[in-house]
Amino acid sequence: MYVEIPPEDIPYLKRHLQEGKIVDIKRFLVQSAKNIYKVVEAPYMIKLTQRSIITPVVPEPELPNFPKYVYNLIPFSELPQHANLTDRFLDIIGYVTAMSNVAKVQYGYGKLQTKRIVILKDGKTINLSRPS
Repeated sequence: MYVEIPPEDIPYLKRHLQEGKIVDIKRFLVQSAKNIYKVVEAPYMIKLTQRSIITPVVPEPELPNFPKYVYNLIPFSELPQHANLTDRFLDIIGYVTAMSNVAKVQYGYGKLQTKRIVILKDGKTINLSRPS
């Protein structure tokens, strides 16, 4: 499950959230997960709003077996089959060998989008930019 905060509610909630801290959250919404750019594979998501109540848990309990990070690594060899798909974010390990400046590009349907070419390497090199 993942959590989403609408941009207009971030100023109200930002001061109450800190990576690695345990908090008690009340007054939140449970919704169906979005169909695009999923962070994790899950049917539901939590949505926080400015009505959400967030309080720190003091003292913090020790949770030695609680996972700090969740990921699903995709091998470089499988990246081409995910080209132009927007169903989820991908997790890969590699290092950046080159990065272009940001440029505005107009795609076929007339919308201007920003584009940056990022080249990753893990033994093979792959261009992560979307073709224009």
